[in-house]
Amino acid sequence: MNIQYDPLRAGGSPRPPAAARDSAAAIARQRAQHRRWPLARLAGTLALAGLMGSALSGCGSSDDANASAGAPVVPPPGTGTPTPSATLAKRTLFVDLDGVTYDAVRQGIASGQLPNLAKLQPQLAYSGGVLNGVSQQPNLDAPGWATLLTGTWASRHRIFAIAPGQKPAVQTLFGRVKAASTDLTGATVASAPLATLLASDHTAGALDTLTDCSQDATPDDCVTRNAVQMIGNGGYASIVAQYHSAEDVALGNGLASSQYAQKLAQLDAAVGTLLSETARNPDSKWLIVVASSHGLNANGRADGLPQVPQSAAFIAVNQDENNGQRGATPALPATVAGLYQYASIADVAPTMLAYLDKTPAGQDYAMDGGQLIGAQPPALTVQIAEDTTTRARAVLNWTAPAGAAITVMRDGTAIATLPAGTTTYTDPLADRNELKTGKYQFSYTVVAGTAARAVLTPQISYIKAQPPVPLATTLANGLTVYYPFGEDPQLTAPVDALGHSTMGPWAADANGGATTADPLGGHGLFIDTAIANAAGYDGYRLTPQSAAQDVVNSAIASSGAFTIGFWYKAPACSTNTVGEPILSNKTGYATSGGTAGIIISMFGCGAEFNVADGSHRTDTNSPYIPFSENQWVYFALVVDVGGKTMSGYVFDPILGTQSQTHAFAAGMNVAGLAGVNQASEVGFGLGEDGTGKFYMVKNGQTAGSYDPSRATSDKPMQMAFSDLAMWNRALTADEMSSMFLSQKPLSGLLPK
Repeated sequence: MNIQYDPLRAGGSPRPPAAARDSAAAIARQRAQHRRWPLARLAGTLALAGLMGSALSGCGSSDDANASAGAPVVPPPGTGTPTPSATLAKRTLFVDLDGVTYDAVRQGIASGQLPNLAKLQPQLAYSGGVLNGVSQQPNLDAPGWATLLTGTWASRHRIFAIAPGQKPAVQTLFGRVKAASTDLTGATVASAPLATLLASDHTAGALDTLTDCSQDATPDDCVTRNAVQMIGNGGYASIVAQYHSAEDVALGNGLASSQYAQKLAQLDAAVGTLLSETARNPDSKWLIVVASSHGLNANGRADGLPQVPQSAAFIAVNQDENNGQRGATPALPATVAGLYQYASIADVAPTMLAYLDKTPAGQDYAMDGGQLIGAQPPALTVQIAEDTTTRARAVLNWTAPAGAAITVMRDGTAIATLPAGTTTYTDPLADRNELKTGKYQFSYTVVAGTAARAVLTPQISYIKAQPPVPLATTLANGLTVYYPFGEDPQLTAPVDALGHSTMGPWAADANGGATTADPLGGHGLFIDTAIANAAGYDGYRLTPQSAAQDVVNSAIASSGAFTIGFWYKAPACSTNTVGEPILSNKTGYATSGGTAGIIISMFGCGAEFNVADGSHRTDTNSPYIPFSENQWVYFALVVDVGGKTMSGYVFDPILGTQSQTHAFAAGMNVAGLAGVNQASEVGFGLGEDGTGKFYMVKNGQTAGSYDPSRATSDKPMQMAFSDLAMWNRALTADEMSSMFLSQKPLSGLLPK
C-alpha cells in the first residue's frame, strides 16, 4: 500500500494502488460502501464537507477523488472495509491533550465549563514513572508520548528527553494492532516532534495514515478535521488525535489566565465533535480514551521535574474502569508517592489493546501498564535482594482479584503457577547464567486470570555473594590530575593531590560551591550555578599548571589518549532546551555542539559526550546515555586522539553500566579539542563551560547586569562532584568499573 505523507503540511490519507483505483470493481466497491451508510449519516457528512472543504484542502489530504476535502476516505480494497451493522466492529480513539492539567479539568468540570470531558468522567493518573525507581522518567512531552503509545516507561522505550530523531525502542500501539490484523491505523498530530516520533511506524507500515498539522494555520482545527475523516471512514481500528495548544498557551499566559481557560473550552468542544462523530457510525462500537501526557508546574511550564503538579495527569474513558475510580475527583496528594494509588499514563495503550482483543499473550507481555477495562491486572512490584551467602533473589509482591489464578514469568518464560489468593513469590535466581557475569536485568510478568502486568528490574552489577570488587591498582598509572574533595570537609579550596592544577570559583563573588556527602564516605563539591555575579560568572574552573600537565594538550601533542572521570549527582533532571554543561573546556552556549573543545552535558537525565574542532563534531547523543536523578553515578570520557575515537561511560546504581564509542567525524582536526582560553590555561569549567558564562549568554543577558533569577530559556542548575581525576592514557572498562563497584577513592592508591 502506498501512503502519501508530506511532513511539511497536514495530510496523508491512505491511498489504494492505481490499478485498484481505476478498476470498475474498485469503483463498485466504493459505491456500495457509501450506500451502506444511513441517509442521516450521509447528510451530516455532506453538511460537514460544506463547512470545512476549503480548510481541508489546505490541510493536505490525499489527491484521491474520494479523499477530497470533507468527503469520507475510502480504504483500499480488502483492508478495513466497514463491518456490516449486524456485527459491531470494535474501534478505538485516543485523544491526547498536552498541557491540560488534572486540576484544570477538575475545576472546569465542577464549574460546568467542560461538558464533554465531564461525560467521560476523568480520573486522576500519574506520569513520570516511579520516583527513584528504574521506571522514573522526566515529565516531558517526548517521554510521555512514548509511554502513552507503548504502555511502557523510558526504561523500555528509551526516550528520556526531548531530542530530534528519536523512535521508541519497543513496539507501539500501532505496531501491535497491525501485527494482529489488517485493520487501518491512523494518527493526526499537532506537534512536529510527535510526527517525527511516529515516522518510523509510518515508514514500516504499522501506521497507515500520519497527518502532521503542526504547520497548519490552525493546528487544532486541522487535527479535528482529519480525525473526523478517519472516524467516518469506518476502516480504522485505532485512531490517535493529539492537541498541543494548551501547553503552549499555559507557557505563554499561565494556568490562571483567561487565555488558558478559553483554550480548554475550545479543546472540550473539539472532544465533543469527535464524540459526536463516533456516535454517528452504527457499524462500530467505540472505546474512547482522553488523557494528558504529563502535568505542568505552577508557572505553566513543562519543566520535567518529579513533583506532584508535573506528575499529575488524567485519563478519561467512555466505559467503566476496573479500578473503581471512574468519576472520582480527589485533590492532588501532598507527595508524588500519593499518586501511585491511581492509574498511570502507561495504562492507556494496554487498555486500547484489551478492547481490540489484541493484548499480547502472557509470555509476550512486556508492558509496564495494565488495562483499565475488563479483567483487573495485578499491581506488581519487584525488589532485588542480595544474599550474603550464595545468590541473589528477586522478590515479587502483587495485589490481584481474589479469584484469579497466578502465573509468574521471567523474560517470557513461566517460572511459577500459583493458586488464587497468592500475593508474593521469590525467584532464587541461583542457577541463572547471567549471574556469572555479575550484570543482569530481568523483566517479570505476573498474569492474574486473563490480565497481566510487567515490571523491569534494575540492572544489577554486583552481588554480595561475590568477593568485594577491589579498586584496580593500575589506576595510579598515568594519573595526572586528582581532586579527592573529601579530604577537605570545609571545601574552602579544592586541592589537586598531585599539584598539577588549581581549582576555584570562576569569580570570588560568585562562589556557589559547598560541601556535600559523597558515595565514598567523604565529601564532594556541590555547585549551585544560580549563585553568580553581575559579570555572568558562576560555577568552578580547573586550571592546569602548564600545558604539559593538561591531559588534553598533552594527548594532542603526542597523538596519545586521555581519560576524565568523576562521581556526579544531579539533584534534578535538566528541563532546559539545550544541554547544560557538566564539565567542559569549550564555548558551550553556541547553538551547535560543533564549537571547538570537549563537553559533557546533560539533556533531561541523559548525558551527552561531545568533542569537536569548530567544524566537525562527534557525539554520543543517539540517544543520550540515561542516568538516574538524585543518585551518585560515575561518568568517564575516554578520548584516543591518535586512534581518533571517543567513548562515553555512565555507571549507574539503578540503570547499570552503559557506554557508547564513536569514531571521530571525518576531517576532525584534533587540535580543536584544546577548546577555549588556552592562552590563560583555563582547562575546564565545572557546572559551566570553558568561559564560565554559559547561563548568562544562553538567557540573552549582558555582562554587568546578569540576574540568574530572570533566566527563562536555560535556568541555572545544581550539581555535585566527587573524586575527579584525569589520566594521560585511555583507561580500560574494567579499571573504570572497579572505581564504581569498589566505591573507594583513588587517594588509597597514592603514596602516603
